[in-house]
Amino acid sequence: MILFTDLDGTLLENGKVKTQKDIDALHQFQDSGGIVAICTGRSKFEVVPAIEQGLPYNYMILNNGGEIYDGEKAIIEHRISQKAGVEILDMLVKEKHLYSYFANDDEQLSYYQGKCAYFPSHKPTDLDFIDEYHRSHGFTILCTHQDTDDFSITQKYMDIINENYRDEATAHRNEIFLDIVPAHCSKGTGIKDLVHYLGDKHRTFGIGDSYNDLSMIEMCDVGATFHFSDLSIKEKAQKSYSYVYEFIDDILGGYYELER
Repeated sequence: MILFTDLDGTLLENGKVKTQKDIDALHQFQDSGGIVAICTGRSKFEVVPAIEQGLPYNYMILNNGGEIYDGEKAIIEHRISQKAGVEILDMLVKEKHLYSYFANDDEQLSYYQGKCAYFPSHKPTDLDFIDEYHRSHGFTILCTHQDTDDFSITQKYMDIINENYRDEATAHRNEIFLDIVPAHCSKGTGIKDLVHYLGDKHRTFGIGDSYNDLSMIEMCDVGATFHFSDLSIKEKAQKSYSYVYEFIDDILGGYYELER
């Protein structure tokens, strides 16, 4: 059996582990013979601070299915082309109310109103954001969000990207963020790829809280979410929880065996 778990809003709150009980339950799941796969929109640069908090895992699905790691080894890698990535970023940086981000195999930088910083450390840098992405040979993920909680400007670019770059990139909404990943990639495709890599014989469980988790919830044999999640997400899940450890307790306790 494999447990696919989101990070932000699921195991993490404001970048910090919600409860030690979740970590203990993940260890218990592994001790029972289960496989833990982190399934996130984050890039490899952003996952490191979470892992360093002691989160146990066997595999990582990153960039909404764009990359899959077996420990430290990448087993599947997809990229947004240099041409498409540059064109998309050229649009985003012209909007003064948008934060923009890009990651490639070497760096991840953020940009807002002319200022560039390393991400996720937020350490300012004198690097020229526009020059840096124009020099990139391709991108693992692009990201943007507004400087308010409104999604109107971001929605506009989500529609533009999915309409005009459908063969190059896919834009997923993740609460206020817009994750732009290689074409046809999602958490659902990442799960399908990893299960195939492992031999297609595992029962799958998935839990997440946001819109980009819908493909994960629908792909897994059992998909779960949280009491606080949007109704559109709850409608696709089989059960809602307050914490991940409660979901694991049900899995290991045989609740879903009875439901089969």
